[in-house]
Amino acid sequence: MYDRTMLMSLSCESKDTMMFLDKRRPHAFRERHIVPHEMDKAVEDAIAAAERRMSRHSGLENYAVHAAQDRTRIVTVERWASIDAYRYDRDAAMPGSQLYDWGATGGIVPTPLADKYAGVIIIDIFRIWRPLLHPVSAFTIRNGRAFNQEPGCISTTVFRGITAGAIATYARWESPHAFAAAFSKLTGRHAVDPDSVNHAARRMTMGLIRPDYHVYDLVAVGGAV
Repeated sequence: MYDRTMLMSLSCESKDTMMFLDKRRPHAFRERHIVPHEMDKAVEDAIAAAERRMSRHSGLENYAVHAAQDRTRIVTVERWASIDAYRYDRDAAMPGSQLYDWGATGGIVPTPLADKYAGVIIIDIFRIWRPLLHPVSAFTIRNGRAFNQEPGCISTTVFRGITAGAIATYARWESPHAFAAAFSKLTGRHAVDPDSVNHAARRMTMGLIRPDYHVYDLVAVGGAV
């Protein structure tokens, strides 16, 4: 069983903390939807798969495996040396895997990944019609800048899909409640947690934008910085 404290030995001042998310590199987000009783096995599988990719291909520079606190998602974030390096790997076409480029970062730059003191991790991954990728990503970036001005927001990075119409947001907040409070203030829509933020945002956009915010624990990291 994975343990939320298993990475507590990571130093918040280490190079690992600073360089996992690099705007000069493409990043893959691999998302797997699960049911709660599959969580422990899914975490083991995600770590093993990342290690296999690391061992067979030098283009994968690092990885970080995240487990949703509601036990319904596993997200692996990977930094690749290039788009071609990712595309040549045998797992490039695996379900739930997309490659992204950097769109913008606000707050702490780069958004801390392995910093145990940097609040909670909130990740949002959603698909959109590809012709709308740039306007929706611009909208998401503007929202991120607004969030960064609110109490409790530590850092936000927005990524734009390269291999599909998709947007991913990787953020650090002091708490899920701070995130929901900021959303409520900025939109005028009541929300108390990430799930209610998802529902409110979908109603606001008439289903055009369907965010999927979840709170995650970082359960494994590997590779170079």
